[in-house]
Amino acid sequence: ERLERDGKAAPRADLEKLFAATRDKDQVELLAKKVKESGGTASTAAHFGFVTAVQLVGPFDGPESKGFGVAYPPETATAATGAFAGKDDAKLKWVPAATADRDGRFDLNKLLGKHKNAVAYALATVVAEQETPCEVRVTSPTSVKIFLNQKELFGRDEYHHGSAFDANVGRGTLRKGENVIVVKVCQNNQSETWAQKWEFQVRVCDATGGPLAGVTQLAADGKALPLGTLAEPPAEDKK
Repeated sequence: ERLERDGKAAPRADLEKLFAATRDKDQVELLAKKVKESGGTASTAAHFGFVTAVQLVGPFDGPESKGFGVAYPPETATAATGAFAGKDDAKLKWVPAATADRDGRFDLNKLLGKHKNAVAYALATVVAEQETPCEVRVTSPTSVKIFLNQKELFGRDEYHHGSAFDANVGRGTLRKGENVIVVKVCQNNQSETWAQKWEFQVRVCDATGGPLAGVTQLAADGKALPLGTLAEPPAEDKK
């Protein structure tokens, strides 16, 4: 606002400094837009540190919405390997998924099929150049658990309570080298229209919600990618 009151076009460098410093979601999105209008580039996905490449497995059977309390085999996974017995005796294997969504969302209804009384897991591998305190923040309208290197960091058993940004926060420490993050995402059997979403968004950040230096994610082919790397640019960035 102070830059705009000067009556001049805000210098790109000043806008980029503001963008790097802000943590509020609305401010991040507004400043990204202004940086782009000034001729610069700004990725909200990279700024938030979204995990955009995962391995998925599911659905597992969670009768009567009790799947949250059942420790299915993927909870202790150290890699995306193995086969499992799933819902209706289906044979399950890990499948790679990468999101092109600017907000890093994975829609499980599209990726795994629409299921009720079900549980799915997402596994991501992140690499840290050195031991790094971190927060793993998950946004989802349904019940979730967060694991880091086989240790449970956080759990909340609530369904269709809204999906406030960063509502679920697990605090831990990334060890030097590879780290395995597993997110458990449950779904109940509510039939209302507003209760059909089965999705999640996960990011790795510092305690202020800002990006971590020296931390990358691994794609399905083992290639190291910066956090927030989208499968393809958002449509508005292609114009």
